[in-house]
Amino acid sequence: MKSILCFGDSLTWGYNPSNSQRHAFDIRWPGAMQNALGHSYRVIEAGLNGRTTVHDDPYINDEAQNGAKVLPIYLESNLPLDLVIIMLGTNDLKARFGSSANEISQGVASLVRKTLSSGTGPSGKAPKVLLLSPPHIGRTEHFMDTIFDGQKQVSLELAKHYQVVAEFYQVDFLDTANFIEAAKGEGIHLDEEANLALAKILADKVQSILNGESS
Repeated sequence: MKSILCFGDSLTWGYNPSNSQRHAFDIRWPGAMQNALGHSYRVIEAGLNGRTTVHDDPYINDEAQNGAKVLPIYLESNLPLDLVIIMLGTNDLKARFGSSANEISQGVASLVRKTLSSGTGPSGKAPKVLLLSPPHIGRTEHFMDTIFDGQKQVSLELAKHYQVVAEFYQVDFLDTANFIEAAKGEGIHLDEEANLALAKILADKVQSILNGESS
């Protein structure tokens, strides 16, 4: 059985933009991907609302939102891991952090580096890594517009910086904005259709990686 850790924020946790609740397991993309992959794979959900790459966030829950601080816990507690999928960066776009696309990519790079040096893969080796660039910020309204004020252009620039990180560390990369977009009106999170579409794309990508067909 192949083990896959999905490490991310509310887009991985399954925040439902239509009612502020959580999508059902079969709808949110890690669960839908599990169903598509079948029983030969074990998909582990590790999403948390508000999680950043490297920032503490006192507006939410301080250190608990810092991906760099908690990633080693998830890696160690779930080893051996064949693959770690990382999709973070949306919360780093919040106006209060004032981060550029390059700075956010450096945060992501630290997570990739921690994973590759963790020894939490099979036989104490490194797990494989699939780095995902999150969908672009869409048209936001009300509260979301305030939180992400002025950062839409930065979100458009993330993918090219993430790809550089992936190439440097020789890990797999996928720009999710090529396949899905954030929910219309809310502009940040994924509706049911986007979750299911992403799950299908990722199931094919995961099989390619773990079967040795991907670079």
